[in-house]
Order: sequence, then structure tokens, then C-alpha cells
Amino acid sequence: MNNTNTTDIIIIGGGLVGATLALALAKTTSLSIALVDASPIPIRTPDTTIDVFDNRVSALTHASYKLLENLGAWRTIQQARVQPFNHMMVWDAEGTGQVSFDANLVQQQQLGYIVENSVIVSALHQQLNQYNRIKLFPNSPFSELLENSAEQVVIKLETGTQLTAKLAVAADGAHSKLRNQANIPLSEQDYRHHALVSTIKTEHYHKDTAYQAFLSSGPLALLPLTSQQDQHFVSIVWSSFPEHIQHLKSITEKTFLNELYAATEGCLGQLFSCSDRVSFPLKYRHAQSYHDDRVVLIGDAGHTIHPLAGQGVNLGLLDAAVLAEEIQHAIQRGGNYSNPHILERYERRRRGHNLLMATAMQGFQELFHHNNLALRVLRNKGMKLVNSLSPLKQKLIQQAMLIDNDQLPELAK
Repeated sequence: MNNTNTTDIIIIGGGLVGATLALALAKTTSLSIALVDASPIPIRTPDTTIDVFDNRVSALTHASYKLLENLGAWRTIQQARVQPFNHMMVWDAEGTGQVSFDANLVQQQQLGYIVENSVIVSALHQQLNQYNRIKLFPNSPFSELLENSAEQVVIKLETGTQLTAKLAVAADGAHSKLRNQANIPLSEQDYRHHALVSTIKTEHYHKDTAYQAFLSSGPLALLPLTSQQDQHFVSIVWSSFPEHIQHLKSITEKTFLNELYAATEGCLGQLFSCSDRVSFPLKYRHAQSYHDDRVVLIGDAGHTIHPLAGQGVNLGLLDAAVLAEEIQHAIQRGGNYSNPHILERYERRRRGHNLLMATAMQGFQELFHHNNLALRVLRNKGMKLVNSLSPLKQKLIQQAMLIDNDQLPELAK
């Protein structure tokens, strides 16, 4: 039996970013695509159980929402579960500084959307099912990069299947096996933080507001989730020192909720329950190149940043949209979409933005990490000043949401 498949493009990683790229390519080109993932095909139906949420959620920007809408996936996401937020409150727990943001400042209804990752991935795969040109390889972990030459790229899966194509895309996450086997160097720095995520049932309605407290140990975000029948929920992302996160995981639920209540200054009233407390280490990573021969990186395979502003997934989605656009333009010009010059154009468009966001997150993390009295006074005065200047807040919101940005790919406009 012939166990070799030939397609135009292989995408390793069928998660949020990899599936977005596959769908974007299917929408804009006639290429054949092999989409490979170690997990089964995700299936998510509308939930009737209000209090069961994924621990992993994403805060989608305006650009990410438009991308998913233009790909046809947003309607399915809405039918499952999505929570818009139109306000954001940020404060320094070590002082009196705070900044509030409102969507009205930029004439928008929302600042963004909180969506469970499984909802997004399932909606993308439902759209992918419409294209016969996309071959899905679920339950098929990547095994080996057999060839990466001027002629072709050859991939072997743990199932024994071999895939041949003109281009292979690493969308297999921060620990990308394809990136490592392609010998693409990686710059890496430990943030000295772990993140804990959980779903919390709260006394008060979140008022469509995202909250973020900067504690001396690290940032703590409360992201609004769908509320029904007087049941209110938020998803938390608590970044702190590894030993503190281990402590938060080991204590009883009641003690944990008491500590969370104190850390958030009771902004949502009493806290009634929490889901499993899951943690993971935080590291800054950035590939020294986004491509090598016929292998190209997108999403966490190319870069990871601190989650304090929830921008990681949005960067990955823009990677996918820009790479799809460059491939589309190369085909329209009659060129070779796997040519290094095309991949270099993709890297030029994305590297600067990704590095800028990583640097900004590092700066915020360092600014609020230090408890020096003079620095604390300075940052609290700065927050109060920003909060008093509506034009500055308007500019910050526009930058974060990527509204009317000429450099956006067409699919994200």
C-alpha cells in the first residue's frame, strides 16, 4: 500500500493558528494542503451546561475577530459561546494608580472578545470540512523531517505516513519539533514566572469588563465569561513566581478563593468555586529566523511572549493571515510561493510587530515587578496621567485593537 501523500503545503499543527492558516489558504488559493495534528479532530457543540468552561481562553482583538469573520468561522463561534467586553480596568495593587478603557473612546461596541480556545478551533475545522483540497491527518504526531532541500520537503508521521510538499509550516507550538529538526535557532529567556489558569464563579456580574491587577508578584487578569440566570463567571490568568503558583495549586479550594478575593480586592464580590487549577511556565522565545529552506514558522513556533495583555494568540493569527497573503500574491504573480524571497517578505512583515509586542510586554512586566518606592510613585502618577488623557487612551486602544491599521493583511480588515 502506498503510504506517501503529495500536497502543495504541509501544516504541522491543526490548532488555532494552524487551522486558521489552512482555512485562509483554502479561501484565497487553489493549493492542496495537508493539515497534521497529534490530536483528534476537534468537535464542539453549543453547550447547555453553563458552568463548564475550558480553562484556556483567548482575548481576541478587533483584527482577530475580523479575520475569523472573513474566514466564515465567526458565526459558528457565536452559536457556541463568546463573551464581548467593552471595558477594561487596570490598577496597581501596590498603590493608587489605575486606568480604565472604554470601547466608546474609539467608536466601537467592543474592545475585544473572550472565547474558549476549543470553540475557535472547532469552528475553524467545521469550515475546513468544506474543502476537498484539505487533507486532515488527525491522531498523527509529527515524527521526523526527512528532507528539507531546494527540491522538496518530506515529513514522516508517527503513523508511518510520509508527506511531500513544496513548503512545510511549523504551527506546532512553543516546543515545535519541526522547528527544532529544521535547526532554526531560538532566542530564549525565562520570565521567572508561571501562569495559573482557572474558571471562577463570582457573586457579581462582571459588567462586560476585563480586570487586571498588577501585584508585587506579577499580573492577575480576570476575563469575563458568559453569564446566565444569575450565574457569573470569569477566567483568571495569575502570573507569579513558580513557588507561589505551586502554593496556589496545593491549597484547598476555599483557601485559594480567599487568597484570590484578597488579591483582586473583592472587585467581583464573593468567589464561590473554581475549576481545575492548571499552570505552565512562562518564557520569552523568538526564532532567529522565521524560515529555513522550505520550512516556515508561525505562531508560538516562532515566538512566545508574556500573557499579561493576552496578545500571543493574536500575533499568531496575524502570522497566519500574512503568510497566506504572501503565498496568494506569489501565485497571482506566477511565482514560486516557497521561494525564500517570499518567505523573507512574510518575515519582514511580521518580525518587527512581534518583537515590538514582546518588548512592550517585557517592559510592563519589569515596570510592575520592581517594588522600589520611587518607581512605584512614578508608575502610579503615570497611570493617573494616562487615565486623565482621553486622546492618549484612544490611541492606546486603537494600537491594541489594530483598528484601521494599513499594515494589516486584507483578511484581517
